[in-house]
Amino acid sequence: MTSRSYQFAGRTFYEVDRIDRHGEFGRFCVCSLHELNAALFGGTGNWSDGADAPSHVNYISEETAPQIKLLAHFGRMISNTDMHDGNLAFLLDMRLAPAYDMLPMMYAPQRGAELIERKLNPALPLPNERESWMRAAKAAVVFLRRVEGDERISSAFRQIAKGNAELSDRLVIGQGR
Repeated sequence: MTSRSYQFAGRTFYEVDRIDRHGEFGRFCVCSLHELNAALFGGTGNWSDGADAPSHVNYISEETAPQIKLLAHFGRMISNTDMHDGNLAFLLDMRLAPAYDMLPMMYAPQRGAELIERKLNPALPLPNERESWMRAAKAAVVFLRRVEGDERISSAFRQIAKGNAELSDRLVIGQGR
């Protein structure tokens, strides 16, 4: 995937080319979890729960359901509050499409306001989720440390990323690395 960043009027914007487009008018086939749920399963929209139904009926491979759960844990650890079932998709062969809209939306500026103070409070894993949660939490710490060190990002938000990285690291240590 191709990406680029822009700076304009004191803000930094990050743009990623859509995974379902090629050329000026071309489209690749993708199917969102939302569409699968609507057509076949009547799922909840929760990624982790939504991974189970297509897995049980062999729509997706045995490897794909754990990938979805890992991605869901990672999203929660980086404060992504926009992980509805329309933001998870599959390629034509039902492999998981590359992640998109994976960013800390909990901190998105609200209309008419700048950043509203919010605190990350990730849930600890259930026993059967521990391994996946640990991998996701460690990846989240790496991501947050990169945000913390990126000079293009405001110092205020880099401090938020630093605090979230420290919290996530403590949670990983508490789970026994």
